[in-house]
Amino acid sequence: MAAKQNIIIIGGGYGGITVATKLESALHKTHQIILIERKTYFYHSVGSLRAVVEDGFENKIMIPYNKLFKHGGKVVHATVTAIDEKEVTVSTETELGTHIPFAFLIIATGSNYPKPGKLTAENKEEGVIDLVTQRNALKNAKKILIMGGGPVGIGT
Repeated sequence: MAAKQNIIIIGGGYGGITVATKLESALHKTHQIILIERKTYFYHSVGSLRAVVEDGFENKIMIPYNKLFKHGGKVVHATVTAIDEKEVTVSTETELGTHIPFAFLIIATGSNYPKPGKLTAENKEEGVIDLVTQRNALKNAKKILIMGGGPVGIGT
């Protein structure tokens, strides 16, 4: 039997985890699915505003990646520093090394916007501290302005 070909997905947000789990489900017998994400947790940003006002809710929106795959897919916690025609280079030594070859590459790096919508903390513990700090600042605020609507309180 031939060695499995790597399919690498860069980015562990909504798009990245969706494509990674769908591909793993369909192709796990012939391909190794590898998700590269610098954070150790998935941040369910739709719930971010609730996490700023409700104690403990951060544990419901910061989900570890360790149960993402059912058929042996791998999650690599690192930053991609280079991409060439056949491999990606990551910032830290991983079980797959720093140069990871691929047959197919999907870039799903998503969006970036200010807290609390997105967090920059690489691990859950730092993310929780960040959300609690924001919650305390909100509790101490003298005035609060909410503009727009929708699930995250923004108007389009």
